[in-house]
Amino acid sequence: MAEAEPPGTPPPPPIARAQLQQLFTALTTSLHAKKKKKKRGKKKSVGNAHLPEDTSAASFRLAAAFVPRAIDLFVDMERVLDVGIQVESRTPDDPPLDLDQDDQRHLAAYRELMEFKPVLHQLLGSSEFIEAENGAPFETLVRLLEQGFSNGRSDDTRKLRQHVVTYAIPDGWAPREVPDTSPGASKAGRGFRSELTARMLCPIAYMGEFNANPTSVMQRIESGELRVTAEQLPSFLYPDDHPYDRANLYNGLFKSRVLVRAWRHNFTGPASALEALKKSNGPACLAKVYGLQHVTARTLCYIAAQVHVGLSSLEHWSVIDGNFNLRDFYDSLVRLFEVFKRRPERLVQPAVISDFEQLAAQAV
Repeated sequence: MAEAEPPGTPPPPPIARAQLQQLFTALTTSLHAKKKKKKRGKKKSVGNAHLPEDTSAASFRLAAAFVPRAIDLFVDMERVLDVGIQVESRTPDDPPLDLDQDDQRHLAAYRELMEFKPVLHQLLGSSEFIEAENGAPFETLVRLLEQGFSNGRSDDTRKLRQHVVTYAIPDGWAPREVPDTSPGASKAGRGFRSELTARMLCPIAYMGEFNANPTSVMQRIESGELRVTAEQLPSFLYPDDHPYDRANLYNGLFKSRVLVRAWRHNFTGPASALEALKKSNGPACLAKVYGLQHVTARTLCYIAAQVHVGLSSLEHWSVIDGNFNLRDFYDSLVRLFEVFKRRPERLVQPAVISDFEQLAAQAV
């Protein structure tokens, strides 16, 4: 059912024409520039002294990468902008828009992104920027944001690929049955073809059968006899050897070691994955870059999706893996947290998050 758009955000402050032209030139140059080898020496400023914050192409890509990581993994950046601009360009005299559920989702992502990157809100609130040169500046910006969104997600997938299996190994697990995690190794031996990764991906509801006869369960899942879908909670969301309790599925949820380690790896640096307070050398970690002071529901759901992809036998990012739909899985986890907010007395959200934060956020 279509819904009227929610109240809009305050309009952004105007941006001067000269500043718009400077920004468009800088963005276009950066987008089309060939990558050059870095030279040692003093770093040049990448911002624009006449604008209130960093307006380099890299800063816009980084802001766009924040969207899948912390806002919504399954939105389309061009549609995010289209819906947001369409809503915010309306006057009080215009009839209300009818937005369907997916429009609402993209509008919510737009507003969070504008709050995160205010100068982007200034640009998109400028009719001169949107309409200049037959839309060339706007199209350039869209391309930058699409690149940032895609590159951020794929970079995280690539970096976790080699490590996520190691993070999942339970205490006492014999090294005989660990898939090859060497750089460049195929993932064909992961998923339900390896007892280790199968144990992690197996729905918690099947773990009794799995513990009794892992080979049989793996074969039945591979053949399609036993379905694994997004609605089922995989065991990697729980601590090792967590007992299945149908009446209390939320006990222990999100407290798994692999989830904690993968979150740390991605947001507080690889060195902190196994030792929370250990700092990684090199650039600032994503938690510092994005100003994350604690684990958030959306970053946790994002990492759960990344862990699932990393443990699977899929060589590349894919929404569909047999009967399993990654988008549905991510959305189901997001909905859990929405229920936590509405019914904390029933699902005790603090218990779900607090222990995880103690482990994962120490390195922030």
